[in-house]
This record gives sequence, structure tokens and C-alpha cells, in this order.
Amino acid sequence: MQLKERNWQNFIANHMRDWHGIWTRYSPTGEIMESFQSLRSFRSNPEKTIIHQSNRHIYADGKIEKKLAV
Repeated sequence: MQLKERNWQNFIANHMRDWHGIWTRYSPTGEIMESFQSLRSFRSNPEKTIIHQSNRHIYADGKIEKKLAV
């Protein structure tokens, strides 16, 4: 199996789920500018040839941003 195909199969096998985390943005001098909760979700089509990624950012003020990537 070629390396690209093996990498794709590993990604499909190990990353098709929800990933919860905290993102922190820093200033150029290293100070924390903001932190927020995040949910990154990966889903594939039935043939496992396309991955859909959605990102949800939840800020301290209650604002929620949703972004999709294909």
C-alpha cells in the first residue's frame, strides 16, 4: 500500500469522531489574548472518500461560532 493510502486509512480509522479541547490565542509577545472551548467533528461519506469537518467555538461570553470545512 502506498504511503498516501496508508495515511488516509489511518486517518479514517482513528479520527472520525468528536474532539473536545481548548484553544488559546497568544500575542506576539507570548501573552494570552483569549481562550475558548472547541468541538472539532470529523465525519466521512459511506464510501470513506470524503471527510466533512465542522468546528464549533464556544467563547466565555456565550457566543458560539460554527464553521464547516470539506
